[in-house]
Amino acid sequence: MRVFLFISISFLFFACSSIPKSTFQTVAIEKITIAPGPEDMVLDTFFSQPRLIISCCARRKNEKPFAEIIQYNLISGEKTTLERKYDETKFFNPHGIDIRKIGNTIWLYVISHNNLENKQEIITYKLFENYLEYIQTLTHPFIVSPNDLTIAPDASFYVTNDAKKRNNMMEKILAKRSSTIIHMHPQLNGETKIATKSLAYANGILCLDSIIYISTTQRKELNEYSIQANGTLLKNKNLARIKGLDNISMYNDWLIVPAHLKFIKFIKHVSKSKNKSPSVIYAINRKTRELKVLFSDDGTKISAASTALIYKGHLYISQVFDDFILKVKLNENL
Repeated sequence: MRVFLFISISFLFFACSSIPKSTFQTVAIEKITIAPGPEDMVLDTFFSQPRLIISCCARRKNEKPFAEIIQYNLISGEKTTLERKYDETKFFNPHGIDIRKIGNTIWLYVISHNNLENKQEIITYKLFENYLEYIQTLTHPFIVSPNDLTIAPDASFYVTNDAKKRNNMMEKILAKRSSTIIHMHPQLNGETKIATKSLAYANGILCLDSIIYISTTQRKELNEYSIQANGTLLKNKNLARIKGLDNISMYNDWLIVPAHLKFIKFIKHVSKSKNKSPSVIYAINRKTRELKVLFSDDGTKISAASTALIYKGHLYISQVFDDFILKVKLNENL
């Protein structure tokens, strides 16, 4: 019975989906070295020149420690580390990030895994052209395994807990519906609540005014929710059923989402860069549910893609572990 259970679990988690071919032609692909583990990134067009703000952290045990927010200028190609002024954070390990302009303030919220003190922190910064200004660090017993976050128009935020307990692999292997979405309002004395629950490995999250999109790595779900008056979420519809979904960005009416379709290869890639993990970038129309494959690779060009966004005819792709992003020139428009 135990052998049968193990085989069943293994099949559920490791069953391999085929890698679809891209429906878009690419003209050129450029590899841009950034820093270890550029897992999440956002597009910043609020200042004199457009740039990517990238959350970087060395995630492999054998790597030299590195944990910073990097800016990459999309015009000049210059990259620099953003100084975090007034930030006395002792153990900074950035993961999911989000950016939003509210009034005259540009906010950057950062998930940081304070593993040495066993704390999961949300750090808020004001973003300036050449530095970050630290504002505060937020924690709460509800925020137990944060993966990604999104800032709402009122400066509150929603964060995905990918598991009920940090690094609980069995929850993820069994595709248990134990993930939650937490809503916190820093300006209202840190008022915090469970916005929705019963998700299987909640991962990416994106807020567009009163609508929120959430991807799950397990159970093949990309869902749309409406924000209720009390901050909780009401599910509207399922937009797509795709295995292994990660972070979400927006381009016109298209949700741009990478996916990890080969879990065995992804897990092998966690420990060694030479073990390649396929990367597929999907575009899902949030109104029509039309599905397109923007980019597909067996892991040779980039492994374990985690975030993708489009700017000026180029697709930018980041990844969980290795130290570079890809710049892909698309031969056609969405």
